[in-house]
Amino acid sequence: MGLRARTVCDGLRKKDWPSEMSHSSIDSDVRNWAAKHSLSVSCGWAGRQLWGAYVSSIAGECFQIWIEPISDGTIGVHANYVDGPREREPEPNRDWAVEESDLRIALEQAYEQVVNWMTPSGRYLREQ
Repeated sequence: MGLRARTVCDGLRKKDWPSEMSHSSIDSDVRNWAAKHSLSVSCGWAGRQLWGAYVSSIAGECFQIWIEPISDGTIGVHANYVDGPREREPEPNRDWAVEESDLRIALEQAYEQVVNWMTPSGRYLREQ
């Protein structure tokens, strides 16, 4: 049995996705990436069509990665620091605008960026 991302949705409504993009292949790429990194994925926020995942550090910091269509036909991948228990300068948001063919690379870059922000701590993974 392969890896499966935990989700709180069954994907975005295809009718709301820009027609020039392939909803099913993007959904598949996001779910495969999430499963690889043991992330839970949520879909949609404040009426916007997107996928999102939170990543926590051992130190209790929270980071977010989200993916959304951009009106010019590219896909936006975003990473940011949300909150944490200690005083620190917030990390600047990181944004990528990529073609569908580069989505997997951008997702990995966003994940690596978040893990780097966690240093010297590390990623918190719940025991299964």
